[in-house]
Amino acid sequence: MSGEVAAKPGVGARLMAMVETYGPLTLLVWFAVFFANIGLVVLLLELGLQTAWMEARLAEATPWLAEHLVGWGIESPWLLAHGVTIAAAYLVAKALMPARIALVAALLPWIARRRSR
Repeated sequence: MSGEVAAKPGVGARLMAMVETYGPLTLLVWFAVFFANIGLVVLLLELGLQTAWMEARLAEATPWLAEHLVGWGIESPWLLAHGVTIAAAYLVAKALMPARIALVAALLPWIARRRSR
């Protein structure tokens, strides 16, 4: 056995281990962090914290999204105005998924200890 290195479990296996250990609390924390991530990005975009490149991409995508939403029968003025921002926030959230996994893995034991008091 000398020189052999045990393979580290993958992310999926570690997430399943967290679900087995902490149960439904895992999903609660996961979705809380996910929606906080989306909400903060939407807030930052709405406040104007974006680069010129991002602003140009959002301006290009807005007519396309509005056309498709209306084509799908969705005519909500709010969604037509903010749909691209929400889509951009979702893409940022997907890009930040590794950081969210690490955050959830760090928060779960702490929240579980606080909850059991």
